Amino acid sequence: MTHDPTSSGPDAPFAGMSDAVREWFAGRFGEPTEVQAGTWAAAARGDDVLAVAPTGSGKTLAAFLWFIDRLGTSRGDAGSDSVEARDAARAARDAARAARDTGGVRMLYVSPLKALGVDVGRNLRKPLAGLGWGDRISIGIRSGDTPQAERARLGRKPPDILITTPESLYLMLTSSVRETLRGVEAVIVDEIHAVAGSKRGSHLALSLERLDALAGRHVPRIGLSATVRPIDAVAAFLAGAGPDGQPRPCTVVAPPSAKKWDVSIRVPVDDMTALPEHPPLADGTGTGGAGARPEAGDYPEPDDRDGEATDAGAAGSHPGEPPGSMWPFIDREVYREASESTSTLVFVNSRRNAEKLTGRLNELWAADHAPELLSPARRRSPAQLGLVNDVAGQAPAMFARAHHGSVSKEERAGIEAALKDGRLRCVVATGTLELGIDMGDVDLVIQVEAPPSTAAALQRIGRAGHRVGAVSRGIVFPLHPADLLASAVVVDRMLGGDIEELRIPDNPLDVLAQQTIAATVAAPGGTDVGAGGAGGAGDAGGADDPEGNPDGGLGVDEWFGVVRGAWPYRALGRDVFDAVIDQVTGAYPTADLSDLRPRLTLDPGTGDGNGEAGDVGDTGHAGASRGPVLRPRPGALRLAVTSGGTIPDRGLFGVFLSGGEDGARRVGELDEEMVYESRVGDVITLGATSWRITAIDRDRVLVVPAQGLTGRLPFWNGDDAARPAELAAGFGKALRDPDSLGGVLDERARANLAALVDRQRESVGMVPDDRDLLVEAFRDDVGDWQVVLHSPFGRGVNAPWALAAGERARELYGVDARPVAGDDGIILRLPAMDNVPGAELFDVPVTGLATDLASWVSTTALFTARFRECAARSLLIPRWRPGTRQPLWRQRLKAEQLLTAVRGVPGFPVLLETTRECLRDVYDVPALEAVLGGVRSGRIRLHSAETASPSPFAAAQLFRYTGQFLYEGDVPAAERHAAALNLDPDLLAGLVGGIDLREVLSDAVIAGVVADLQHTSERTLARSSGELLDVLRELGPVPEGDVGKRARDGVEVPAEAVRIDLGGRPHLAHPNDAGFADADPAPLLRRWARRHGPFTVAEAAEGLGWGRGVAARVIESVAGDGVILRGWFRDRPDADGPEWCDRGVLARLRSAARAEALAGMEPVGAAGVTAFLARWHGIGVGGVGGDGDGDGYPGEGADAFDVIERLAGVGLTMAEWDRLALPARGVAEGDLDELIDSGDAAVTLRGDDVYPVPADLTAAWPDPGPEPDDGAGAGVLAVLRRGGSWTYPDLMAECGPCRTELLDLARAGLAVPETLAGPRAMAAGAGTRPVRVSRRRVARVAVPPDVAGRWRAAPAHPSLPPANPGAGGATTDSGTAAATGTVPTDEAAALLIAEGLLERWGVATRAAAVTDGVSWAAAYRALRGMESAGRVIRGEFIAGAGPAQFAPAAVVDDLRTAPADHTAHAERTATARPAAYVVAARDPANPFGAILPWPDFPGGRPTRSPGAVAVLADGHCPAWIGPGRNSMLVLPGHEEAAIEGLRVLARAEGRATVVVKRINGDDALRSALLPALKAAGGRAHPKGLSSGA
Repeated sequence: MTHDPTSSGPDAPFAGMSDAVREWFAGRFGEPTEVQAGTWAAAARGDDVLAVAPTGSGKTLAAFLWFIDRLGTSRGDAGSDSVEARDAARAARDAARAARDTGGVRMLYVSPLKALGVDVGRNLRKPLAGLGWGDRISIGIRSGDTPQAERARLGRKPPDILITTPESLYLMLTSSVRETLRGVEAVIVDEIHAVAGSKRGSHLALSLERLDALAGRHVPRIGLSATVRPIDAVAAFLAGAGPDGQPRPCTVVAPPSAKKWDVSIRVPVDDMTALPEHPPLADGTGTGGAGARPEAGDYPEPDDRDGEATDAGAAGSHPGEPPGSMWPFIDREVYREASESTSTLVFVNSRRNAEKLTGRLNELWAADHAPELLSPARRRSPAQLGLVNDVAGQAPAMFARAHHGSVSKEERAGIEAALKDGRLRCVVATGTLELGIDMGDVDLVIQVEAPPSTAAALQRIGRAGHRVGAVSRGIVFPLHPADLLASAVVVDRMLGGDIEELRIPDNPLDVLAQQTIAATVAAPGGTDVGAGGAGGAGDAGGADDPEGNPDGGLGVDEWFGVVRGAWPYRALGRDVFDAVIDQVTGAYPTADLSDLRPRLTLDPGTGDGNGEAGDVGDTGHAGASRGPVLRPRPGALRLAVTSGGTIPDRGLFGVFLSGGEDGARRVGELDEEMVYESRVGDVITLGATSWRITAIDRDRVLVVPAQGLTGRLPFWNGDDAARPAELAAGFGKALRDPDSLGGVLDERARANLAALVDRQRESVGMVPDDRDLLVEAFRDDVGDWQVVLHSPFGRGVNAPWALAAGERARELYGVDARPVAGDDGIILRLPAMDNVPGAELFDVPVTGLATDLASWVSTTALFTARFRECAARSLLIPRWRPGTRQPLWRQRLKAEQLLTAVRGVPGFPVLLETTRECLRDVYDVPALEAVLGGVRSGRIRLHSAETASPSPFAAAQLFRYTGQFLYEGDVPAAERHAAALNLDPDLLAGLVGGIDLREVLSDAVIAGVVADLQHTSERTLARSSGELLDVLRELGPVPEGDVGKRARDGVEVPAEAVRIDLGGRPHLAHPNDAGFADADPAPLLRRWARRHGPFTVAEAAEGLGWGRGVAARVIESVAGDGVILRGWFRDRPDADGPEWCDRGVLARLRSAARAEALAGMEPVGAAGVTAFLARWHGIGVGGVGGDGDGDGYPGEGADAFDVIERLAGVGLTMAEWDRLALPARGVAEGDLDELIDSGDAAVTLRGDDVYPVPADLTAAWPDPGPEPDDGAGAGVLAVLRRGGSWTYPDLMAECGPCRTELLDLARAGLAVPETLAGPRAMAAGAGTRPVRVSRRRVARVAVPPDVAGRWRAAPAHPSLPPANPGAGGATTDSGTAAATGTVPTDEAAALLIAEGLLERWGVATRAAAVTDGVSWAAAYRALRGMESAGRVIRGEFIAGAGPAQFAPAAVVDDLRTAPADHTAHAERTATARPAAYVVAARDPANPFGAILPWPDFPGGRPTRSPGAVAVLADGHCPAWIGPGRNSMLVLPGHEEAAIEGLRVLARAEGRATVVVKRINGDDALRSALLPALKAAGGRAHPKGLSSGA
């Protein structure tokens, strides 16, 4: 690399520039900085330049000004008399003329951030305006957000300067607008450090090489960065490699930094481990809620990652939080510092914390300046949000705004402008403002939590004092003691300029595969990468034309040369390159990959491959001899432009402002799981603004502003960055000598850090560091060993070390230690044993470690996730619908299928790349090898210690250790089977000595696969004699009588077939098998195994005509090669030993079984749900409870107590209980009365509805109605509340005649009957006449039946309120209920709601809660707790009932098997009882109108109203009968079931027949369905339709 010395003399930096530029710059800035002068000089020479200088040193003008002058002077008189300037102007005009001839862009600016590009474009216009060249030089911006019309305009009229992103550059090079780039004179890559160390940088490097090929020359490149190390490696990345693999020349301009810093680390409390009470708000109020649960202190929760950084300190920042959180102290300090500053940037490490802290700052500002803007104290509680205390939005965003990647670009631009203009005092941001976006004169940067890296700290704190020579002032607030240590180390390294080393990926094959397809579709008319022809998405251009030019295409040899010019591929081997070519052209080595569609075709060409095909940049084809050529297949262009890029697709939902379709303004984006847990009507916080969700569709969320309402804080799931291993030395230094960091720590921070070190030393006798590692072992609460390795080398080292330690634990103790790695160490869990585990677990040999890690990592979730991303980048998993959101679950499913197919294919590029990425990009294996080498040599010492409890360092790590065994063995059968099928056979066989798949491989699956293998299935039958001969070649000898089973009718046996004798039976064979008897037995067995399912030794011996001893020996030999696997595959009662199966056949069996299992995991539809609920409640066909008597119900014998316990909280009329609900469940007449009379059950009323419950479940009753204020009713209630039970005569003696008042109290739920006599009489209308009695003779007066029996006051303990008070659990006709009730905050009450939903419906859903009239928010909170405890699981079990569904695992299994069981039971009992049964429409056994929509009945809409009846048959609802039995709705085609339902209803109600007057809204005798109903057994009646006899 050439390091450019700065020239001397006042005019030297401006050599070759026009007078106008010199005068403008001198008047605006004075003297240029060193980086500007050096960059201008190198640009004038046409060099590649890497400019490295601190933030605020003028790098942007250093890159642009020379070319601005060049462009400006080419368009007019620049006012210069110098010879140099005139010569430069003349050259510029010539270049401009050439560029205009091609209609092209002159300068290309590539920004890693779209927002940074917009900011640069805005800043570029300032010098153009100052020079008066605004009309000479045009500027355009193209990124992923650029509208289609603007992209088309940029293609028609290219700007002089185009600002774009790496992804947009790739799309332009692939589409027809690439011609506008042919005349580019220079490329500027800003913030090059942000891309060079990732696959995005490798992608950009290939795009730059394609640009050179298009231009036919090397286009000069200028790279800009403030944080680069090592400089020479990044310079090589920028310039690329020459033919010899060495870096091209590149001038490095990196003058010594004179950046001034004022940075301190502050701790606002004396002791971070013993926090005082939370400081109150300025107005003395708090924002905590009674229902708030303790959060995970100051450590990250496992579900709160967002891909930007660790979300440590995720505990809420409100005073209502439990002790242990630093947030209440930090947010007040942040507010105080920001209030005293003019413009403040606050950086946090997660989007969630940005939203939370922003809301808190606004609340503090409102409390001080505008208390009236605070939301009312009695606001919606967190429980109603379905969460705990994750709320924000108590005050408007007057003081601070949140700025992060999930806020839309329009919102971010407005926030940036408001801070620069002074309209906003503070912005809370994540990494989105870390890179060079101009935020104006920021005078203070605050970092909450340790910066992710030294480079990030430089970039972030450098935002303050963003001017040449200015001081950058920053404050870091750590969140917990361990974070204090990390903060001190990072800041200390930052002040010393010791940034982390950037590692450039080597040969990322997925990026190469994508760019190969793109380069090919861009060259259909010639061998060059840049030839025109194919269009692109959003650009003019034609379709793919793979055969339009037989001499066209992309030369493979030339493309290899272009690829080798990109620095990441400088050492790419030709064999690996050819493997990628095979992948994209479909040269797959196995038939299992036949479903993978090739994207290109490979023409081997003519000659020796070294003919006169020309270079890649040549637009013509010269010479007749060509090497291999790539040509696109149809669809390749669409694939390349719609699925290209390197940024992983997270399946995020866009959030748009409601009110417009195409023009809806984007607000931001939300995580897929967050959206799945949200509902229409929920209020969320995004960008510190509250939004109400109005609609959720497949791709986006529509919202409207919700000012003044509490918003739910979103969460984003993702991976956090690992700490670099090189920081370990800094941690070791700080731990050995905490005083060495005193310069950046305030007094409290220094004391807390010293105390942390002292506590660790007291706990275990030493302080682990980078030279002395510690293995700490202690027992947990259940006696198991927790083993913690204290290792400061970061997760890149610790994660692969944890894998190796897990294998060591398996070798030494035969257990799975479930290792978990973090930046500070590794945690293992071992079962209780006498030996104390120690350093032996981590004593891993270095030799062969990389190979072993490659094997181990392939079984991890990391490998699966990275494989999905690599396959998508390789265009093997294209976007299924371009332009729409790609659900993450769909991507995972496709990746899983692909991984299953390619696992056994050696050398498949995507597998190789995934392994490389895991071992090199995610893991730092070289650093691990260095650490292990240090352990072996003694340079690093490994100590062991046993402690009674975790040391302070270990306790910090345990916050990140999640329960690995919480759900083990407690998942539904379908998921359990699918998980078993995901196990790697080799790994499983190695652990247990064989594979046991008997539970998951059904007979049907095995038979189906074997039929395909044996060519006996319909789709594999031979269609000709030639095909039948091929079948014999594949199968080997086939019994002569079975050959015809493998061919279609009329196919003759091939004459070439030979007859041989095996085991005394004649066989037909392919001619190649004529010498079968003398052939090597091993290949014969392998072929035979490939075409059979699981087999025993005896079956193989019989099939091959061998003796059992011979077969056993050959099987053992072949098994040793790993071709066949030993295990248990078929459920054979007479099994006398294990079986064997070919590896490929087993893969097919597993695939088929997985498909069967996945089908079992599909959400259950209406028929399955209806059948399940019938089973669940013991009703109708498939019900339980007795043998039945042919009336459509189970027989007597069901336990009444169990029935009312399951139905606790359900309200039905007395007639519905007596005639339908109880008899349907097999409860004998009088059983409920007996329960209530004995006191084992209790009953209350709400209106006409009766609620029987077990005596200890009265809390399940709905809240009583309002109490009478005065009068006789109040007097009766007062008497009842004296205690005990009262008869009506007793009440008359106290209150006088009070029948009406007592009945009113009963219907309001304030008075409770102790028998069912009164409710039954009330339902029958008995005792309607008032009774006059004398007090003196009250005992001898007859008691009206409706007030008979004893009465008492309703219990006074808290009960569960309905979401719709007074509705008695019934919903409106629309199926919804207004959520106006008070949500219970008592955890027991919420748990009772959740358990009630599970009891009544089996599966708890929002729709079930709405139907029952209870709070779903309260139930959701309790269900989440039950899920954490392993009592229920969450998933989508019922189709259409929403994603938030909870059920016990056993219930899910029953639900999924209900349809088959229901049908089988119906067949078994078809003659014993009718297929139809009836239930009250409001009965939970009827899912329709509740968790399922009603069928589309013609002529009317059914309701779940009192007295209505649903007819159910075969899992459907063929009819609905209205209250009073006057009307009926019937589905056409289901008349027989409707009539059967009428008959069952008549018997249930004790009638001879039921007559309905109206059918589907029409007079019954005039209904169009009347003939069909009569044919089904109905009879015409003078009043309508009769059910008949």
